[in-house]
Amino acid sequence: RMSPAEVVMPVFQTGIQPDRDPEIRKHSLLGLAMHLGVLRENGHVDVPSELFSDLLNISREQVAISRHQTAYIFGLIGSPEAVDRLEVMVEDPDQMVRVNAAIGFARNESTQGLPVFHELFEEAASWELNPSKVESDKEESLYFERMLMVVNSIKAVTKLSSSLSPEEKARFIEELQALSDSTRDSVLRTDALAAIQELT
Repeated sequence: RMSPAEVVMPVFQTGIQPDRDPEIRKHSLLGLAMHLGVLRENGHVDVPSELFSDLLNISREQVAISRHQTAYIFGLIGSPEAVDRLEVMVEDPDQMVRVNAAIGFARNESTQGLPVFHELFEEAASWELNPSKVESDKEESLYFERMLMVVNSIKAVTKLSSSLSPEEKARFIEELQALSDSTRDSVLRTDALAAIQELT
């Protein structure tokens, strides 16, 4: 009898091929990420070598969304080969790719992505995130993207709390306080303050 993974993985692998419609590829990568997230929670992530090879190719594509989806997936896979790829992706020109790579490191208990989190938190304070100022679909999309990056990064830093030096903790507390002071988003403020408490 085939396991659910043996049934599902080939479907996603077909969906992410270069000749597929971009929307199908995007949703197939998203589905694969969700599936791997469940496998990881159950303590076992095993990706066939052919599928991993396809993901490596996608992670080198020009389209940024392909790169940031695969960066997220490599963090879930967590194998030495996946982490090797994150080392390249954490230097990507696209911010979301860098952030997803840094989150991937944190997921695997590595502090290698800390400079990316510092960069993001410092910049995010200047965004003055305020949901009531969002007026168009384009602004809403950007707002959602920024919130996702910041909230997930706060979770990642909190997860790494026990691995941080007192100096690192102090710097993150300062950045998160500035972020909390600058935002009008209650979810973000709550998350930032909870992280400060954890780091303190």
